[in-house]
Parts: sequence; structure tokens; C-alpha cells
Amino acid sequence: MKKENFVSMIIGTIGGIIFAIGMCMCMISEWDTFQQGIIVGAVGLVILLTMLIVRRKMQGKSPIQLNLKTVGIFILGILGALILGVGMCMTMV
Repeated sequence: MKKENFVSMIIGTIGGIIFAIGMCMCMISEWDTFQQGIIVGAVGLVILLTMLIVRRKMQGKSPIQLNLKTVGIFILGILGALILGVGMCMTMV
């Protein structure tokens, strides 16, 4: 396994779990942690964006150019994470 793949896997897993926990904190009303969940979810997103920047730098690629394809991929990823969080909440309640 290449170094950039391993680093991306570790940082992506940590960021994804933190983001999912934040979304669960927001959506489960019994926990009464909506504002804390937003903060935790935002920290998870920052970690995931950091992973993207670190991976591109490790591969020696230029920074991300914003075009329609890139925006679509980000929207798909965010929707997937939100659906995962809703599914986790439905199984936990």
C-alpha cells in the first residue's frame, strides 16, 4: 500500500466517523445535543477537507479546480454522508 493511500484511509476514516457522530447528535432529539452536533459535524468536515488537501499534496498534484464535476462529486459525498447518518439514527432510536 502506498503511503498516500494509507494516510488518506486513516484520516478519511477518522473524519467520516466524527462527521457521522455529529450528524447523529443533531438528529436524535433524546440526546438534546443539536448545537454540539453541528460543531462535531463541522470538525469532521474540516478533517475530511484536510485529508483531500494532504492527499493532493502527497501526490504532487495541483490544488483543486472548482468545476461542475468537482461540485457534483462533493454534493454526492455530502448527501451520502447525510443518508448514512439518518440510517444510523434510525437504527439507534
